[in-house]
Amino acid sequence: IEAVLYYCAAVRLGFFGDHLIYLTPMWDSRNWVSLYATDNCLPETLSKGVGNSLSVLSPFLRETDDATTTLAGFRTPSAVWSDMWAAVQGLCVPTGLCHLVESGDLWSIAGTFYDAVWLSALGLNAYLTLGQAASDGITVDDLNTTNVTKQNQIYSGLFTSLMGQDFEGVSGRVRFDSSGQRVADMTVGYMNSERLVVDVGRIFIETGEIEWASPLTWSDGGTWHPPGGLFDKVAQALVVCPAGYERNDQDGCVPCAAGERAVECVREGGEECGEDVRT
Repeated sequence: IEAVLYYCAAVRLGFFGDHLIYLTPMWDSRNWVSLYATDNCLPETLSKGVGNSLSVLSPFLRETDDATTTLAGFRTPSAVWSDMWAAVQGLCVPTGLCHLVESGDLWSIAGTFYDAVWLSALGLNAYLTLGQAASDGITVDDLNTTNVTKQNQIYSGLFTSLMGQDFEGVSGRVRFDSSGQRVADMTVGYMNSERLVVDVGRIFIETGEIEWASPLTWSDGGTWHPPGGLFDKVAQALVVCPAGYERNDQDGCVPCAAGERAVECVREGGEECGEDVRT
């Protein structure tokens, strides 16, 4: 809802157009433009305000047709998805509400839930079978204890066990750092011409690299073919400087020095660059 208000306000104030790119933390839903539009803020207005936009979707999710990756539970993502989709259809078909179910959103919710259940199961099993519970004097029967001392022992032991898990899930490799934060890759989302957020890249959290899956088509009809490489190179590559300007790492596009050609143009011996030379 906040995004709807923000982008509609941006349109009313004139903060939209082919020269702008919005970078957002993430979207609430892949079809949020159609889902949350109101009479005072139509989808057409929203898409005009959003224009060129990229977002970070977290966590990364495996493809629903992935039949090769073995997840916790010895199942593949495609098998997990098939069961989840069948269950949802069993509920929405009789009520005629299946059109409200967006598959990407369902996969994000159900897939991470699948991983959470397996994390809980693996962590609990490790705590009870690898010696920590016995060292604490805890048995299976103590898991429902009301004894505060034992409860604290169980909570501490379970937390340590959970943080030590490392397995393949729907949301990629499931593991945690020393502070208890999930070490997970992220997905780059892009608003396409159908007002739907689609996946266009993957951020590898450990290396800072982005793997791009497809070129992007901007609102002015131009196409950008993303380069491979490190995350800190990507932001500068998102904008092609206009004639007479060059890019630097601090300020983006800046005017060329007198008589100097823009870095985007072919230099000596190459084709002419038109008005890209300042005099």
